[in-house]
Amino acid sequence: MFHFKKIKKRYIVLGLFTLMIILIHLFLPTIILNHLNRVLANLDGYKGHIEDVDIHLYRGAYIIKNLNVVYTKGNMPTPFLEVDQIDVSIHWKALFRGRIVSEFIFEQPVLNFMINNTGSEQQTGKENNWGETISKLTPLNIQINLLAINNGKIFFKDFSKSPQVEVFLKELNLRATNLSNVKDTQAKLPSKLNLTAKSIGNGDLKLEAKLNVLKKIPDFDIDWSLENIDLKFLNEFTTAYANFDFEEGTLSVFSEVLMENAHYDGYTKVLFEHMKILHLKKEKDGILQTMWEGVLQVVTEIFENQKRDQFASKVPFEGDLKDTNINVWITITTILKNAFIEALPKEIDESISSK
Repeated sequence: MFHFKKIKKRYIVLGLFTLMIILIHLFLPTIILNHLNRVLANLDGYKGHIEDVDIHLYRGAYIIKNLNVVYTKGNMPTPFLEVDQIDVSIHWKALFRGRIVSEFIFEQPVLNFMINNTGSEQQTGKENNWGETISKLTPLNIQINLLAINNGKIFFKDFSKSPQVEVFLKELNLRATNLSNVKDTQAKLPSKLNLTAKSIGNGDLKLEAKLNVLKKIPDFDIDWSLENIDLKFLNEFTTAYANFDFEEGTLSVFSEVLMENAHYDGYTKVLFEHMKILHLKKEKDGILQTMWEGVLQVVTEIFENQKRDQFASKVPFEGDLKDTNINVWITITTILKNAFIEALPKEIDESISSK
């Protein structure tokens, strides 16, 4: 009799546990979905919505499906942010180190910066604190230790120009690790970030960074390059903003930036190779347009490195968050040196580094 009661009690406990799991699977997704949509409804200047949430209890995760964030202060033709799927989970490797932190993996996000057709509204995202928003999407607002983006896209669109301007990055992949300083706790810049993407004109973007994001004003050491953009693909942009076209050539950009204790130091090196500016022979082109294109062509011919058919400039800069100082004189001398003495090397200089 005693044995029977013991077995009966065991089945009751098992049944209650099974019922609890069923109820969690039935109601927890709705509870989490409603919570997340409340968070996204209170953004500054924006409003977000999530279509669905899937729960994966066995790995301490949920999957956000079809996130959409729109600008609320003006009529914009496309959302600010669209994401097919976000995987939010406990970062297990950090858990083994005694820290409860989360990881975010964004699948195929599309981010749109834009100016509307009248030029009166700009969708830039600056109104809202997006780092704080992402933190609120984590379970119990725990810190993020790993952030990844797979196959993302970033667009800049200006509908107020004719022709309409669109430049973009696609095939964007990003991985940022140790954001909560779970390991290498004594390192000055413990977090690492790597990013690759394809730009308009088939350029290759690469970025590597070391960071300390836990400081109020983060420290970082960033190297990045954007190589071999076909200039003809930039003609909508240059026509809209500078009133000229490229006939041929490539553009490469290299930069290093170091931020320490709110003071930054760095440079940007820009190289045009085999560049020719297109002289349009159309009746609608006025004399000012023809003169402007002529001036651009003459300037690039004068300051071009003739042996390598290269026009280049290195712009050093330094300052803090309240003051920016671009050394114009060094920029001018760099152009002259490139033109008459030696061409700038087509690579990152590795002259800026954390001490």
